Amino acid sequence: MKNCYNKKKKKHLFCLAMKQIIIDNIKCNFFIKGTNAPVFIYINEPSIPVGGSQIIDCIEKINPQSNYIFIEVFIENWDRNLSPWFAKGNNNRIFAGEGSNTLNWLSNNLIPYIKQNYKEHRELFLTGYSLSGLFALWALYETNIFDGIACCSGSLWFPMWEKYMFEKSLKRESIIYLSLGGKEEKTKNPTMTSVGDNTRQQLKLLKKDSLTKAATLEMNPGGHFSDTANRVAKGINWLMSFCINTKSV
Repeated sequence: MKNCYNKKKKKHLFCLAMKQIIIDNIKCNFFIKGTNAPVFIYINEPSIPVGGSQIIDCIEKINPQSNYIFIEVFIENWDRNLSPWFAKGNNNRIFAGEGSNTLNWLSNNLIPYIKQNYKEHRELFLTGYSLSGLFALWALYETNIFDGIACCSGSLWFPMWEKYMFEKSLKRESIIYLSLGGKEEKTKNPTMTSVGDNTRQQLKLLKKDSLTKAATLEMNPGGHFSDTANRVAKGINWLMSFCINTKSV
């Protein structure tokens, strides 16, 4: 199905081929604007109000000439299915540490589907916000299947993440976008106050990694839930811009 979106005041008209499919019981929304284009897998949660269509709107406002394949993947129960290992948080919050199951689904189900149905696609990126941003960064360390990631307002406060990032190195050449809201580390939650220092340290470690092609940290105004769709769109646009600039050299 192809839908055309007319932006406010008719400044820009863009068309997307759209479809929704279920892959091994997980719902995926495909937004396709060009096939010879980078692929962005975005991990969302069914209860989160910011969806793929809002992110697409923001991408088009930033870079209306861009082509991409945007795949919104709905993963339920993030604390269970996106956490890299078992941990206990504040207020009896339990992270079950079953992120490996989700990573296996990406590797063994979704990505083979992409390769079979979009053979002309270019780079493959994993993107996420909050805990799904942390998951994207963790997946980059655990596998060699992604060209890079966007970790937007990522949960780098996660217990034992600081130890993990010092012990790990990338498995392939990668480009990495990190972002954070300026107020995120200014919280009364003692666990989450480390997110600023950990994110800045993460950038330093990535820049020292010989397999990092490019890495950046963008600071945004506001707290964790400010301008969510636009933050993800800015990360995707940075990844796209780097690919375009690299190919033009």
